[in-house]
Amino acid sequence: MIDRIYNSYMNTTKVVTKLISVLAAAAVLTVSVNAANDASKSSVSGTVSAGFSNENYYRGADLGDDTLKVGADIHAALSGIGVFGSVVSDQSINGGADQYYITAGIASKLFDMDLSTGFLHTENKPGDTTGEIFARLNTGKLLNISGTAYYEVDDDLWTFELGGSHTFDLDIVKLTGRAAVGNTEVTSTNDRTYYNVGVTLNKELTDNVDLHVCFDYVDADDIDDDWVFLTGLQVKF
Repeated sequence: MIDRIYNSYMNTTKVVTKLISVLAAAAVLTVSVNAANDASKSSVSGTVSAGFSNENYYRGADLGDDTLKVGADIHAALSGIGVFGSVVSDQSINGGADQYYITAGIASKLFDMDLSTGFLHTENKPGDTTGEIFARLNTGKLLNISGTAYYEVDDDLWTFELGGSHTFDLDIVKLTGRAAVGNTEVTSTNDRTYYNVGVTLNKELTDNVDLHVCFDYVDADDIDDDWVFLTGLQVKF
């Protein structure tokens, strides 16, 4: 019992520490951007979110169920160049392994499309961490089609994802439909193809607080197809 309380406390402490780090970095970045060029128009924005998911999948791998999802991200733009960073944590409620995803990168325009590059640090189970360089190209048009390539530096592994989404404003709520397909090299001799189709209902509660409900259908080569439900709150700043 004491061990369970201690482990829960340590997990919570890790999440809070990472969130504080992101928010602190956001504050420093805001001051730096504004001080760098007062004459240029700059913008800084971000979100903090928390929610519950009945299942936890990552690139087609089943990582457990009943998960508390906590995250924070920050975006800044100056003279057409964007800087972004995020921290996401999946905290297992039933005693399973926790996951952490930390991303940082830059974004710009390429042939009227959005190009972003950066680094993704992943911790999917205790003691197991990976680092990936990634590049993403997004059309930003009607179907918001994007393609992303990830390169895992330690084991020389690749992941490729192709996805698209579209949002409908229904006055009462906003409905976003999305779909994605990807292929990831689990090892040098084993790869997995995975699929995801889903919808998100987003309701604005106040000017900077949203309630979202998500339903996703997931499938992959080595798992049975499954449905994922997620609900939570997002605070914008």
